[in-house]
Amino acid sequence: MPSRRVLLRGAIAGAVAVGVTAASGCGIQLEQDAPIPFITRRPMPDEGALLTAYRDVSQLAAEAARTAGPHGAAISARHTRQRAVLEQVLRDGGVPDDVLARALATPTSSTAPTGSTGVAPSPAASSSASVGGATPEATAGRPEDLATAELALVAPERLRRLADSGPARGLLIALSVHAGATGLGLGGAPAWPADAGGLLLDEVAARPVLTAMAGLAYVTELAAARTPAGSRAPLVELVARVRARERRIRAIAGQGLVVPPYGFGSPAAITDAGAGHSAVRAALVDVVDVALRSIAALAPGSTALEPLVRTAVEALVDATAYGHPMPTFPGMTD
Repeated sequence: MPSRRVLLRGAIAGAVAVGVTAASGCGIQLEQDAPIPFITRRPMPDEGALLTAYRDVSQLAAEAARTAGPHGAAISARHTRQRAVLEQVLRDGGVPDDVLARALATPTSSTAPTGSTGVAPSPAASSSASVGGATPEATAGRPEDLATAELALVAPERLRRLADSGPARGLLIALSVHAGATGLGLGGAPAWPADAGGLLLDEVAARPVLTAMAGLAYVTELAAARTPAGSRAPLVELVARVRARERRIRAIAGQGLVVPPYGFGSPAAITDAGAGHSAVRAALVDVVDVALRSIAALAPGSTALEPLVRTAVEALVDATAYGHPMPTFPGMTD
């Protein structure tokens, strides 16, 4: 059984990494005193966006490590894992150490350029860039500040830039969904864009998401029916949230798209509250996975990316509330 690192790298290396050809194997000889020509490194695909993500998760790992409360250490560990994977992807793509160092030394900015590197040199490293960066004299951070920092990764301008990304989009979206769900779970309020209206999703992208949501609503209603009345309120509230999310997706899907309100099943028989709890958790995870698969099928620059990311984030928050562990890379093997 390959390790989780091998599985993750295998899933993204073919899409992100680029080959490096050695000049020594070309059979070209220079005279002893001939000048060595200047060789310009060719950036790897999505290098700027990957470097920005590398900086972001490094700073989030440090901030989470010094955040008060029961969740800071676990959040920091996930971001540290993300940093390690991103660093390996960048190294596999031929990005040198000095470029990685400059990425960490660049303060976080929502307006950072996304050209060949996406980062600018800085004379000093940010104090929050070191993983596990709490110093003995550092004061504990507030969970609400960490929530704000996490939710910056799903700010509208960030998601719009991700819509234009190339082969690394799946990895970058997974990081954004993780950050959004983490920030929302900490009590933060995301700055989701206003509902755009109009046709953003074609049937290929919309139908699986709406089907998964309808299945979730069915399973949740069935679980509520098998739950004692005194414990039923959270399930009733979840159904209301799911129906509202369905309406939001329908508003940007084709007018003729119909998802029949029947034919859904449960992964296991729901005979009591415990079985219902497990079935709801599985159905929520299915919504996350389906939304992320629909994102992968979007054309570059599609404005449908933002509402689908929101769908995945909100379903993941609910799934963790029902006992699903927060994945380090939602939608990917990690």
